Order: sequence, then C-alpha cells, then structure tokens
Amino acid sequence: MKALLRSPGLWIGLLFAAALWAIAYALRQTIIEPSAASLACGSDAPPWWCPVRQAILVGQSDELWGIAAFVAGLLAVLRGGWWAAALAAGLSLTAIVNYNVEMGALALVLALLAFVRQGGPTAARGTAPQA
Repeated sequence: MKALLRSPGLWIGLLFAAALWAIAYALRQTIIEPSAASLACGSDAPPWWCPVRQAILVGQSDELWGIAAFVAGLLAVLRGGWWAAALAAGLSLTAIVNYNVEMGALALVLALLAFVRQGGPTAARGTAPQA
C-alpha cells in the first residue's frame, strides 16, 4: 500500500479527476442551475453557451454521464493504466455532480479498484512485493 501512495501516477490521476470534478461543478453552478441561465437560453438571442448547457442537460436526463463513467470504469479495470483509471474517476465524479449518482458511484468504485490494481512501481516492473 505504501508503494501505491508513493506512486506519482496515483496523485496525477487524482488531480486530473479533481480537475474534471471542479469543471463540472462550476458549470453546474453557473449555467445549469441558475434560473437566469434558463431564461437567457429561452430568449430570442441566446448566449453562445446555451448549446453546451443543453448538451449537459440531455446527458443528465438520459443518464449519459453515468453510462460514460461506467464504461470508462470497466475499461480501466479490464485494460489497466493510470490514465484510464484517472479518466474513469473523473467521469464518475462528473456523473455524480450531474445527478447520475448510481452509475457514477459504481464507476468510482471501479476507478478506485483500477488504481489499487496498478500496484505502484513494483507491479510495473513485473516483480512481486516482498513480505
């Protein structure tokens, strides 16, 4: 476990996932939830970001965020790799922020499992850790 915590791939991956969460949360707070954003997009001259807002809302209602996160989580577990696990973690947090909690939480478990399966630097060299 200590080797996993000392691995730079884990920390870079977690920072990447946190960045995706921060972007999703900022979008939710600025263009998704405010009623002023809804009114602006319903006007005769909508702002440039209204198609982005609509795409996010479609992803929420059709649970596309959760499905994408789950697929990424499965790929991370099956194929491995730090970036696959980081992408799965980031998409799972994005799904949770966008109200696809069930699939997002399952994908987060898969992403964390993929991180743990990486095993740190000793697994990358193909040697078993000493007891």
